[in-house]
Amino acid sequence: MSERRREPRHRVRFRQAIVATTGRQYLEGAMIRDLSRSGARLSRLGSATRPPQDIALFDLSERTYCFAKIAWFTPAELGLRFKGQHNAVAHAEMAALIAADQAPKPETPNPADKRRSKRRRTRMRPVVLSSFDTRNVEDGVMLDVSEGGARLKLFRDRDLPTFLVLFDAVEKKTRRVKVVWKNKTELGVSYNEMQ
Repeated sequence: MSERRREPRHRVRFRQAIVATTGRQYLEGAMIRDLSRSGARLSRLGSATRPPQDIALFDLSERTYCFAKIAWFTPAELGLRFKGQHNAVAHAEMAALIAADQAPKPETPNPADKRRSKRRRTRMRPVVLSSFDTRNVEDGVMLDVSEGGARLKLFRDRDLPTFLVLFDAVEKKTRRVKVVWKNKTELGVSYNEMQ
């Protein structure tokens, strides 16, 4: 894919967003990875299907929205071109979109699930994984959590060591974790299997 950008992109960390229709109906949750004045790149946390060509992007950190056109998409990312200016979002509208994002998704029981405690879905909780020598390994988000561990989504697929340090940016806590499974950009970590 060739770059046709007119101005440089700026990387951002932990910038939560919601992708909605132009009628402002919830479509999926996302994280803003980088921005320019004319567009953005998002990591998708919901559906891998193609969204409508024209969307509304709600920036939860800035409490703004703007209309955008999908420039490109993959199952994991979206490239957007902004159309017009960024506008403030009413508190009630933002609360309704966040509630739609947090609404429980129907789950089919999985007999292979050996989890001891029930999972709770989290609202795109930012995390940083690092190795024990404190080198930054990867940014990501926590998708759900239980007493014994968590399910994480990373922003790119890469090899990871088995044992890591997980920093939860919301709770401001650091935990030692063990990677128990990995599927491309998603992984499960256990809090209580460290030896």
